Amino acid sequence: MNSKPLKLPYSHFGKLIYLSLGISICLLACKKEPLPTPNQQPGEFTVNVTPNLNAAIINWTESVDPDDDPVTYTVIVAAETLATDNSSLSYTLEDLDFDEEYNGKIIAQDDGGLSRTVEFSFRTEALPNDPPQAFSLLYPPQDSQNLELDPILQWAVSTDPDGDVISYDIYLDQSATPSTLRSEGISDTQLQVSDLEEETTYYWKVVAKDGKGGEISSETFLFRTRASVIANLQSTAPWSARAGHTVLNFNGKMWVIGGDSGNGGRFNDVWSTSDGVNWTEEVNSAPWEARTVHSSVVFDNKMWVYGGNKSYSQGQELGDLWYSSDGVNWTEAMINSSDPFPARYGHEMIVYDDKMWIFGGRDVNINFSRRQVWNSADGFTWNLVSDDNGVNFSSNGEILVFDNKMWMVGRGFSDDTRYSTDGVNWTMVNPMVPFGDRKQHSTAVHNGRIWLMSGSVESNPLVELGDVWYSDDGDTWIRAAENAGFDPVAQSRAISFNNKLWLVGGGGGFQSFFVTNKVFSID
Repeated sequence: MNSKPLKLPYSHFGKLIYLSLGISICLLACKKEPLPTPNQQPGEFTVNVTPNLNAAIINWTESVDPDDDPVTYTVIVAAETLATDNSSLSYTLEDLDFDEEYNGKIIAQDDGGLSRTVEFSFRTEALPNDPPQAFSLLYPPQDSQNLELDPILQWAVSTDPDGDVISYDIYLDQSATPSTLRSEGISDTQLQVSDLEEETTYYWKVVAKDGKGGEISSETFLFRTRASVIANLQSTAPWSARAGHTVLNFNGKMWVIGGDSGNGGRFNDVWSTSDGVNWTEEVNSAPWEARTVHSSVVFDNKMWVYGGNKSYSQGQELGDLWYSSDGVNWTEAMINSSDPFPARYGHEMIVYDDKMWIFGGRDVNINFSRRQVWNSADGFTWNLVSDDNGVNFSSNGEILVFDNKMWMVGRGFSDDTRYSTDGVNWTMVNPMVPFGDRKQHSTAVHNGRIWLMSGSVESNPLVELGDVWYSDDGDTWIRAAENAGFDPVAQSRAISFNNKLWLVGGGGGFQSFFVTNKVFSID
């Protein structure tokens, strides 16, 4: 049996075709579309801030967006938004506060709303500081001499252009560029210093500081401190300037007796003072002849004057002895001795062991020994203790009484110190005294010490000295002043009077015509 194909009615065939097409369309239409790529955050970047005084420049690297989206930047400083949608990679800050800490951040953001933030901080620079202004030193002035040992340093005020508070550092030492800080950060414009050495040159300066790194230094000044003793001029006496005179402390007064004018003149006047300032001429012309390089002492409540010369010519030496209880009326003492008692000058005369003693002396030709020793218990009868005991009692030295002994202090030819209790036997104490080879110096005992001052250099008699030395034992000598403040002199006279040490008159020494009538007290 033959099969016949199935024939569908056209309507059915068409429906099948339509159904097939519909399924295909449906399949095509119902296929799932791919999802879009999600937006990504802008890339990392760095921020750098460069302060400049009270301004700053903020720079940052580019933030690269993974989706290639455009990126803009927001600038926030101190919680204040300063820029948005900024496409540049920098921002300038101005008019900030000086020396201030600032915090901020840069926000990079894409157009999809995603962002990345980098925070930063920085400090502005300090306000520019002007240093203090120049100022001057006031006291002591430059190159001051004989300054006290505890001076008050003073300087002018230094002002600050910024109104800052000024403080001062003080430097002082013995270097020309002082580096020793004596005081730091003081607000005052003066400072008292102490513990300075005597007769020493010091240098000082002051540095003004404003506390902000600004400072300025003064110039450097120098000063020289005074000696431990210093001479004060008490009077330029009314008596004629002189050397080779004698000075005594008698009846509460200081007396000046005789002397020479430096150019051949001689005096026989007598002056007194109770204070070293006001002088009285007791006698204009005493009965004894005018003389110089004579000697005088106080003995038996009287002033005694012996020897000297009328001129430096042979035969002009004097051998007379006079005494007075008032300085006005003078009596000549007739000398009795068992040996020749020649006239002399340049000798030394002291009172010791209740006797007057005479050491050495000479005439122009040195016709008798400088080594003679005489003494007297009454001023009339004189005994030759020694005609030559081996000690040269030079007219250029000094003999005095100290510690119940007779002391010879510096003899000009051989500068040493030695003592004796009998005038004949002398004990060497110091064969080489530190004050050196001098002559025509002055000595005195004052406040329990031997004092020596002035004189001229043995090697150059025209060089006079203005120094002062003292000793507590005759052996150890301390220089109290290199330049005590009196005129350098020789043939002056030192004396203890009214609780002070005095230097009275004097001259220029050998072959010098200089003489003075200045009277100094030495504290």
